[in-house]
Amino acid sequence: MSYLKMSSKIFCTLAMPFAMMFAAFQASVLVACSDDKSVAGGASEETRIIAGLENISIHGRARMVVPWKNDDKIKHIDVVGLEAGTNVSLYELDAKTFAKTGVVYAGVVGDSGNFAFEKVTLKSPYVLIEAERLPPQNAYVYSVFTDVRDTGEISMDVMTRLEALRAVRLAESGESYAEAKERAKAEVLEAFGIYDAPDGIGEADEVEYTAIISAISSTLPTSTSSIYPISLPLENRTINKLFAFTAEKGYFLGTDSLLDKSFVDIVLSNFEGLKRAFSVPFEAYHKLGDAWTRDYQINELMLKYYAGMLSVAYNVERCTQDKEGKVSNIQVSDYYETRVTAVRLVCHSGNWHLSVPEVEHTMGTMTDARDGREYKTVTIDVGGTPQTWMAENLRYELQEGASCDEEWGFVDGCYYSQLAAMNLDSSYLVFDYPYESLEACKAYWESENSVPYGGIDAFCEESMDAGTHSKLDYEKIDVSDSAKYQGVCPDGWRLPRPQEWIDLLSAVQAYSGEDEKPETLNLFDLSPLGNPAGFGLHAHYSIMWLGQTPDFVPDPSSGLLTVDGAVLATAPAKVMLKDDFGYDMFMAIANQVWIGFTKMDFSESFTRIAVRCVKN
Repeated sequence: MSYLKMSSKIFCTLAMPFAMMFAAFQASVLVACSDDKSVAGGASEETRIIAGLENISIHGRARMVVPWKNDDKIKHIDVVGLEAGTNVSLYELDAKTFAKTGVVYAGVVGDSGNFAFEKVTLKSPYVLIEAERLPPQNAYVYSVFTDVRDTGEISMDVMTRLEALRAVRLAESGESYAEAKERAKAEVLEAFGIYDAPDGIGEADEVEYTAIISAISSTLPTSTSSIYPISLPLENRTINKLFAFTAEKGYFLGTDSLLDKSFVDIVLSNFEGLKRAFSVPFEAYHKLGDAWTRDYQINELMLKYYAGMLSVAYNVERCTQDKEGKVSNIQVSDYYETRVTAVRLVCHSGNWHLSVPEVEHTMGTMTDARDGREYKTVTIDVGGTPQTWMAENLRYELQEGASCDEEWGFVDGCYYSQLAAMNLDSSYLVFDYPYESLEACKAYWESENSVPYGGIDAFCEESMDAGTHSKLDYEKIDVSDSAKYQGVCPDGWRLPRPQEWIDLLSAVQAYSGEDEKPETLNLFDLSPLGNPAGFGLHAHYSIMWLGQTPDFVPDPSSGLLTVDGAVLATAPAKVMLKDDFGYDMFMAIANQVWIGFTKMDFSESFTRIAVRCVKN
């Protein structure tokens, strides 16, 4: 394809705010025919018009995959009924030419995605069933090309939409119904780089089924075409181009430069979103329950399908047994060719898999003489100078102010107050009250013409009873330069300066070929994508109440999670992630992550952080 041949660079534009998940949908139709008369023949009898399909009933159920829903409640990738009120049409196709005969039956989806066509009379067993969702979700029509004499479940989803476009065209050109259906399915799957799909996708394992349909539908170039949405121009309706080329050729990549660029940009956007999802270790998903574990498994499968799509887009030969372990590196630019990143495809077990390029680094170990604990270390060239960091969080438990709760064992480290991390005593604190007096607190809220949670009186009394707020005394300590502060680190090691974090991130990012501002994600263990710098950071969960109202009461039945000794509700809520060195990350319950690159906040003495030490 011309775009990809002209440019060896590509990086996807990720417009965040999980992420948001792409609202792409698929419908599944279950067709059952009933008739007092026996219907003779099969697909081989398509050269003659078959009579006797009189007053039959065709019942169905329309389903859709819901990867994301924009509200404050916990949502997971799931299969649900198509919206009630969705129009469904059945078109009879001529048994010889496969053109529409003009016989049409209309239906409407009811509760739970169910619908029915009653008292249907056909001269041909071949039909095209279409479902068009109500605006604004009607980006495209769902369809399925089928023989009403066939038994069993018939799925109608974005996959069968593409298959129907191609199969009808093949049948019109002279292929038999059976040949056209089989060929169309194979061509459509290969167009997306999917080679190991089960024979009956609709009957596949529920996790795999959801992943396949979500991966395909999430890459269609519509205005909300990404799991983590981005805005793309829609000149000439690129979605229509994709459908048209699929019908005509059985593939779409390499046919139109705008379509190619849109498709690749969306795949890379989704890939970047999944990288953020994988910054949270599997243990965290597992800790949150079965639904979260299932989401993680779906994400893993979607990652494989996205790799296959990129292999097709960049003309990478198919992964076969004789190519096991082969690596293909491609440079990927965004739609506007303003950002570039490297993408690494690795051939494994018959499929291409995405991984992140590895930064040149040297792993080692060190032992803390204070307690004999051994730590992994990593040495990275930073600005021409080798710099050695701990590749694990510090876990020195004897420090006063350390919290080493095993609840967050997957983080594998202790959390320290700012004083404990810097090994300072309380003389370095400045104390002040949140309000000058109880009366001042009440006057403030009354002047604001608003009511804090619990009411003004209770809130102000609690605020004053909470005692003082404390901050580091900036006249005694310059927190911007920790070079002279060994802090809680072992001898020969010290706390890193904020600028050292930024320099490290910049160096790692330079290795990866990215040209944007440093991002903490480059230092994370992104299994199953890899641990590119050997640094091994993990995100972890803490649950916050956001947007709660005075009458909000946590529902114990929703499931509770204990964090830092406090029991907080997981719904309605959003997840706040903190990486291992104090940067904030936010993750909506719908599997979206925002990583905020901000300086460490040394102002609040009660802030608790994980510690990574750097060698002197």
